[in-house]
Amino acid sequence: MSTGENIKKIRNMRGMTQKELGMAVGFGEDSACPRIAQYEIGSRTPRAALLKKIADILQVDVKCIAVPTGFNKMDIIYRLFLLEDHSLEIGLERNSQTGEIVINLHNKELNGFLPAWDAMRKKREQGLITEEEYLNWKYGVPME
Repeated sequence: MSTGENIKKIRNMRGMTQKELGMAVGFGEDSACPRIAQYEIGSRTPRAALLKKIADILQVDVKCIAVPTGFNKMDIIYRLFLLEDHSLEIGLERNSQTGEIVINLHNKELNGFLPAWDAMRKKREQGLITEEEYLNWKYGVPME
Protein backbone atom coordinates (compact mmCIF):
# COMPACT_ATOMS: atom_id res chain seq x y z
CA MET A 1 0.00 0.00 0.00
CA SER A 2 1.10 3.54 -0.63
CA THR A 3 1.37 6.21 2.03
CA GLY A 4 -1.87 7.75 0.76
CA GLU A 5 -3.70 4.42 0.83
CA ASN A 6 -2.50 3.90 4.40
CA ILE A 7 -3.75 7.35 5.42
CA LYS A 8 -7.15 6.59 3.90
CA LYS A 9 -7.38 3.14 5.48
CA ILE A 10 -6.54 4.40 8.97
CA ARG A 11 -8.65 7.56 8.60
CA ASN A 12 -11.65 5.41 7.67
CA MET A 13 -10.88 3.02 10.51
CA ARG A 14 -10.98 6.02 12.88
CA GLY A 15 -14.30 7.17 11.39
CA MET A 16 -12.94 10.51 10.20
CA THR A 17 -13.79 12.35 7.01
CA GLN A 18 -11.10 13.86 4.82
CA LYS A 19 -12.29 17.30 5.87
CA GLU A 20 -12.07 16.44 9.58
CA LEU A 21 -8.54 15.14 9.21
CA GLY A 22 -7.50 18.09 7.08
CA MET A 23 -8.84 20.61 9.55
CA ALA A 24 -7.25 18.74 12.45
CA VAL A 25 -3.80 19.08 10.84
CA GLY A 26 -4.39 22.78 10.27
CA PHE A 27 -5.75 23.19 6.73
CA GLY A 28 -8.49 25.73 6.22
CA GLU A 29 -12.09 24.55 5.94
CA ASP A 30 -12.18 24.96 2.16
CA SER A 31 -8.86 23.24 1.46
CA ALA A 32 -8.98 20.50 4.12
CA CYS A 33 -10.87 17.88 2.11
CA PRO A 34 -9.11 18.45 -1.24
CA ARG A 35 -5.63 18.38 0.35
CA ILE A 36 -6.24 15.09 2.18
CA ALA A 37 -7.79 13.67 -1.00
CA GLN A 38 -4.62 14.60 -2.91
CA TYR A 39 -2.49 12.73 -0.38
CA GLU A 40 -4.77 9.70 -0.42
CA ILE A 41 -4.78 9.37 -4.22
CA GLY A 42 -1.04 10.00 -4.40
CA SER A 43 -1.01 13.21 -6.41
CA ARG A 44 0.78 14.87 -3.48
CA THR A 45 3.08 13.46 -0.82
CA PRO A 46 3.00 14.88 2.69
CA ARG A 47 6.33 16.06 4.06
CA ALA A 48 7.72 14.39 7.16
CA ALA A 49 6.39 16.96 9.64
CA LEU A 50 2.88 16.81 8.20
CA LEU A 51 2.99 13.02 8.05
CA LYS A 52 3.90 12.99 11.75
CA LYS A 53 1.00 15.33 12.51
CA ILE A 54 -1.41 13.10 10.54
CA ALA A 55 -0.14 10.04 12.40
CA ASP A 56 -0.56 11.77 15.76
CA ILE A 57 -4.14 12.76 14.93
CA LEU A 58 -4.91 9.22 13.72
CA GLN A 59 -3.25 7.89 16.91
CA VAL A 60 -0.77 5.63 15.13
CA ASP A 61 2.98 5.43 14.77
CA VAL A 62 4.09 7.32 11.66
CA LYS A 63 5.57 4.03 10.39
CA CYS A 64 2.03 2.65 10.12
CA ILE A 65 1.37 5.27 7.46
CA ALA A 66 4.68 5.80 5.67
CA VAL A 67 5.89 3.11 3.33
CA PRO A 68 9.10 1.74 4.91
CA THR A 69 12.31 2.60 3.10
CA GLY A 70 14.96 1.05 5.34
CA PHE A 71 15.89 -2.39 6.52
CA ASN A 72 16.19 -2.01 10.27
CA LYS A 73 14.14 -4.23 12.57
CA MET A 74 11.11 -1.92 12.71
CA ASP A 75 11.05 -1.42 8.93
CA ILE A 76 11.04 -5.20 8.48
CA ILE A 77 8.15 -5.53 10.94
CA TYR A 78 6.15 -2.94 9.02
CA ARG A 79 7.01 -4.68 5.74
CA LEU A 80 5.51 -7.84 7.23
CA PHE A 81 2.36 -5.86 8.00
CA LEU A 82 2.33 -4.67 4.37
CA LEU A 83 2.71 -8.26 3.22
CA GLU A 84 -0.32 -9.14 5.33
CA ASP A 85 -2.27 -6.26 3.76
CA HIS A 86 -1.47 -7.54 0.25
CA SER A 87 -1.79 -11.27 0.83
CA LEU A 88 -4.72 -12.77 2.64
CA GLU A 89 -2.98 -16.12 2.27
CA ILE A 90 -0.21 -15.33 4.76
CA GLY A 91 -0.43 -17.34 7.95
CA LEU A 92 1.36 -17.34 11.26
CA GLU A 93 1.76 -20.86 12.58
CA ARG A 94 3.61 -22.59 15.35
CA ASN A 95 6.39 -24.92 14.18
CA SER A 96 5.51 -28.30 15.68
CA GLN A 97 9.18 -29.18 16.26
CA THR A 98 10.62 -25.93 17.64
CA GLY A 99 7.51 -24.18 18.94
CA GLU A 100 8.57 -20.98 17.13
CA ILE A 101 6.04 -18.91 15.23
CA VAL A 102 6.75 -19.10 11.49
CA ILE A 103 5.25 -17.48 8.42
CA ASN A 104 3.41 -19.72 6.00
CA LEU A 105 2.64 -18.00 2.73
CA HIS A 106 -0.14 -20.47 1.85
CA ASN A 107 0.76 -19.95 -1.78
CA LYS A 108 1.89 -22.96 -3.79
CA GLU A 109 4.19 -21.00 -6.10
CA LEU A 110 5.87 -18.99 -3.34
CA ASN A 111 6.20 -21.97 -1.01
CA GLY A 112 7.56 -23.98 -3.93
CA PHE A 113 10.20 -21.31 -4.53
CA LEU A 114 11.53 -21.40 -0.95
CA PRO A 115 13.37 -24.75 -1.27
CA ALA A 116 15.13 -23.53 -4.45
CA TRP A 117 16.19 -20.35 -2.65
CA ASP A 118 17.39 -22.35 0.34
CA ALA A 119 19.37 -24.69 -1.92
CA MET A 120 21.11 -21.79 -3.67
CA ARG A 121 21.94 -20.11 -0.36
CA LYS A 122 23.45 -23.36 0.93
CA LYS A 123 25.49 -23.82 -2.25
CA ARG A 124 26.88 -20.31 -1.76
CA GLU A 125 27.62 -20.93 1.94
CA GLN A 126 29.37 -24.22 1.11
CA GLY A 127 31.44 -22.61 -1.63
CA LEU A 128 29.80 -24.67 -4.37
CA ILE A 129 28.90 -21.48 -6.22
CA THR A 130 30.44 -18.04 -6.06
CA GLU A 131 28.78 -14.94 -4.65
CA GLU A 132 28.51 -13.67 -8.23
CA GLU A 133 26.76 -16.86 -9.35
CA TYR A 134 24.37 -16.56 -6.43
CA LEU A 135 23.60 -12.92 -7.23
CA ASN A 136 23.12 -13.77 -10.91
CA TRP A 137 20.61 -16.43 -9.90
CA LYS A 138 18.96 -14.13 -7.36
CA TYR A 139 18.48 -11.26 -9.77
CA GLY A 140 17.54 -13.43 -12.73
CA VAL A 141 20.68 -12.97 -14.81
CA PRO A 142 21.35 -16.24 -16.63
CA MET A 143 24.49 -18.02 -15.42
CA GLU A 144 26.95 -19.08 -18.07
